[in-house]
Amino acid sequence: MTNKKLTIISIILILLFLSLSLYNSGVLIHGIKVEEGYVSSQGATLRYLAWIPEETPVKGTAVLFHGYGGSSEMMSWIGVELARQGYVAVAFDSRGHGKSSSTVSYNVSILLRDYYSVVGAVDRVTGEVVLAGHSMGGRAVQEVGSRINASRVIVIASSPLNTTSVEKKLLVLAMQDEIFTFSNIPINRLNGWEIYVSPTDDHLTILYNPAVVDKIVSWTVGKATYTYAWPRLIVTLLLSVLAVLLMIIVPLPFIGTDAASYREAKTAPRLTWENIAVSALVAPLAFLFFNAFTGITRAPIGSFILGVFYSQALGILFLYRRQLSQIKPFIAKFSPAVLLSGITLAVYSYLMMHSALQPFLNVEPSIYRLVILLVLYVLFLPPVFVLEAFSPRGGTSKVFLVRLASKAACFAVAWLVLKIAIGGGFAGYFLIVVFMSLVLLIPLDLLASVIASRKIEQANVVWLPILLSILLGSVTPVT
Repeated sequence: MTNKKLTIISIILILLFLSLSLYNSGVLIHGIKVEEGYVSSQGATLRYLAWIPEETPVKGTAVLFHGYGGSSEMMSWIGVELARQGYVAVAFDSRGHGKSSSTVSYNVSILLRDYYSVVGAVDRVTGEVVLAGHSMGGRAVQEVGSRINASRVIVIASSPLNTTSVEKKLLVLAMQDEIFTFSNIPINRLNGWEIYVSPTDDHLTILYNPAVVDKIVSWTVGKATYTYAWPRLIVTLLLSVLAVLLMIIVPLPFIGTDAASYREAKTAPRLTWENIAVSALVAPLAFLFFNAFTGITRAPIGSFILGVFYSQALGILFLYRRQLSQIKPFIAKFSPAVLLSGITLAVYSYLMMHSALQPFLNVEPSIYRLVILLVLYVLFLPPVFVLEAFSPRGGTSKVFLVRLASKAACFAVAWLVLKIAIGGGFAGYFLIVVFMSLVLLIPLDLLASVIASRKIEQANVVWLPILLSILLGSVTPVT
């Protein structure tokens, strides 16, 4: 494809992206003020998001608690629609999550203190109090609700407590839940709970399902209510897809034409299925790396993905142990131009990934995580260097498929080892991490494959560690 055609496609995608963004903010969130703020609470700084109705009389207050590894953005799908119905909806990043400081805490007295601090910082809080929580947040709202006399409690994808004294209680379950298995919830022994089961959702998708959002809003309001959940989800998904496409397509005119034929003429073909097999065989080492890196970074999600990268890099080094002399010429190709290109790609790709992911979870770095981000960056450099130095040869499609299949095999086996070693809900949580990691790595590997097929893999060594450290450093809970 010529640069002229790529430029035309890029312009069309940019215009579509801008049009949908304007529609989203001007129509789908019209009449709702979105407020972000920070408040101090018992030695921590908590970040919160509030959705405040501007054209509807305030009926009450809804405080939303996210789950382990989550952030306020994950509760925004419920928060926006409750605000549309006249509720001041507030969500805050729990300690050790999102853009809040401190480390993860399960202490009920601290949780209660944080609740009062956040609610006290938001204007127009009045009327009945509704609490909604997902996963870890589902347990939190039951503990807090009993102590503040909440009028309603909504528990999403979490275990219900019969000790909860709140009179009106809604339990929302996901039939495909990886953590709170539906068969293990004692539904027949629950007293006073209204139960809603989503047959197709898992532990995470239940938060974004418009049918679930409609049920929660209608139950809270007390009558069947129309929401904008469906058009919001469709538009947001389209914006995410467009952002990913722009991340991959826009750089193409600047990085040259496909050099597969050049590479294959100059270099012997690299192994393919052997890469995948070795990645699977060394994957059990990821569990050891995971434990070691968690002790260093205090970031379990980032540490798990680091473990996969390191185990795969060791396998590649073993596979190409007779070709290690190629590392020296690979290093020799680093230049100021390559460094500048890599840094530019890191900035641009982050902006696009931010547009794609931020509506669903926080990927914005926080000053409180600066050290973690730097440590993750340093730790990602060695495995990325190895994987790029021995990147598969060929055209973009071949390079991409081998890279993706190798990572998928390594992630799958690494998770199986973790499940055997730990099991329980923790293994279910990391199954979600595996799925999310692969979703994240598909566009990144595609862009990296495009760059590798144009014989400038050195740029990948620059931009990939930067981007991975920012995204994972922002997402991972801090223990």
